[in-house]
Amino acid sequence: MLIGELLARHARENPGADAIVFKDTRVSYGEYHRASDRVAAGLLDAGVGRGDRVGIYCSSRPEFLFIYMAAAKIGAVAVPVSWRFTPPEIRFVVNDAGIKILFTMPGFSGIDFLANLAAVRDELPSLQTVVVLDGAAAEGGLIPWEEFIGEPDPFPEDAGRAVTADDTVILLYTSGTTGVPKAAMLSHANLLSYAQGMLRSSGARQGDSVLLNVPLNHVGGAVMAVMSCLSLGNKLVLMDAFVPDETLAVIERERVAVIGQVPAQYALELMSPSIDRYDLSSVRIAIVSGQSCPSDLIARIRERMHVLPRNAYGLTEVSGAITFTLPEHGEEKLRTSVGLPMDEVELAIMDPGGNILPRGQRGEIAVKGAPVMKGYWNRPDEDARAFDARGFFHTGDM
Repeated sequence: MLIGELLARHARENPGADAIVFKDTRVSYGEYHRASDRVAAGLLDAGVGRGDRVGIYCSSRPEFLFIYMAAAKIGAVAVPVSWRFTPPEIRFVVNDAGIKILFTMPGFSGIDFLANLAAVRDELPSLQTVVVLDGAAAEGGLIPWEEFIGEPDPFPEDAGRAVTADDTVILLYTSGTTGVPKAAMLSHANLLSYAQGMLRSSGARQGDSVLLNVPLNHVGGAVMAVMSCLSLGNKLVLMDAFVPDETLAVIERERVAVIGQVPAQYALELMSPSIDRYDLSSVRIAIVSGQSCPSDLIARIRERMHVLPRNAYGLTEVSGAITFTLPEHGEEKLRTSVGLPMDEVELAIMDPGGNILPRGQRGEIAVKGAPVMKGYWNRPDEDARAFDARGFFHTGDM
């Protein structure tokens, strides 16, 4: 099974079901599949093929997902570019990844994306095509989105025949432990195995609505939220920015069952003077990542959302959170633990010499298993440092 095939299956079996909700826009699975087919056909017309890198420099919105899925269908590689990046950071990622086509938008949250791109455009030798969402004029070689998807050739049924489960589907940039940006190569197999493990470990189930209010260039968005929904045919409730009261309103309106946030987001929501106005009874799973949930926040989440939050630990290189606490672990364990690893990974604690330590000893977290990345993009030296001879990825976390 490949990611594009998974989307096609849901479109075939339940075409009218909500796949994406974004503000006033609702996209069904049938529409999701057809939209990504149109983008895929446009990519093929633009000369993009298997292994080529497709940049996505925009805020979280449905088109981001159409492009992501389109790239997956033809064996190309999606490369999210953070909308917060400065021109030098954009230059680095585009050149490091060798992005061939870039999708962007005029701007967001007061940032002029086109000006940022123009500032470094002459320094991007791999970039052949720039497509702009939201009807920008085709000046300076920019192609409007509607023109790009307007009348491409029909998407060939055999276009994805050469794609394999080991093909990289997305490059996610991370500073990792060194502070130097590098991209984790995540394959179809990585993402699909991760999604199955996450669903079992987190307790998510078919029919859940999942809230995403972190950027899609983050592993929590591009993998954890997107793939958990795609695996079960669930609804992804997408937000392009975190605003506490808007988040609470969306939870009520869309009957959100699963949310994943850092402690500060929960704290800001729970401090809202308006919180009592919102019905949060639909929330069944509240995942806390980034750091363990403080005791006072645990109590406030239980009081207001009526669930025991679940701590999670993970990182980009292993496709997302790979450990979760469960309600049956109890509140006391939640204060000190990030839970148990999913079945798809083997987790070990190692000393500086790479020896596995006995239970209760302090050391570095090392992980191996199907969700662990293929390696870093064009960083063989980093791979040699990060992976040992047994296949364990050394996280640098203690």
